[in-house]
Amino acid sequence: MIVNIEEAEQTKAPGASYGQILKSTTLVGGSQVINILLGIIRTKFLAVLLGPSGIGLMGLYTAVTGTVGTMTSMGIGASGVRQIAEAVGTADELRIALTVSTLRRAALVLGLVGMALTIVLSSQLSRLTFGNTEHTVAIALLSVTLFLGAVSGGQTALIQGMRRIADLAKWPSLEGSWVLSSVSP
Repeated sequence: MIVNIEEAEQTKAPGASYGQILKSTTLVGGSQVINILLGIIRTKFLAVLLGPSGIGLMGLYTAVTGTVGTMTSMGIGASGVRQIAEAVGTADELRIALTVSTLRRAALVLGLVGMALTIVLSSQLSRLTFGNTEHTVAIALLSVTLFLGAVSGGQTALIQGMRRIADLAKWPSLEGSWVLSSVSP
């Protein structure tokens, strides 16, 4: 016979957790299908708009910003999820607020550092990637994507750490639809 509430919750947990896992998997999986479809549409649209050389150029720009972004993000996404989940586990509102604030500030600072490094090193990055400095201004302009990516990564870590699965499923779709609408003429 169950004596207290904790024992009752433990006896219900396995079935409830399987249902939660199935629901979460379905939600995130459906979101990923939508993201893949948006990515295909966006890439096809850009391929028609830019042509083969434009797609190649876009790939090189993506490689440059991806490399700098990886170096300047310093793993804030993974460590942020862990820290947020740990704070949420304590149920201490002050600790949660402090952790969220720290994560957001760190993402903001790392985004600014990535942006500044890309601007300062844009000439060298252009020379290294393309063999000339013809793309210096374009690389400097792309530095904004590093800032936005860092802020977005911090927000994604926050959503994951708080286990807000529905919001996590919506977030990439919102990002994808925003990007799709931003490249439309």
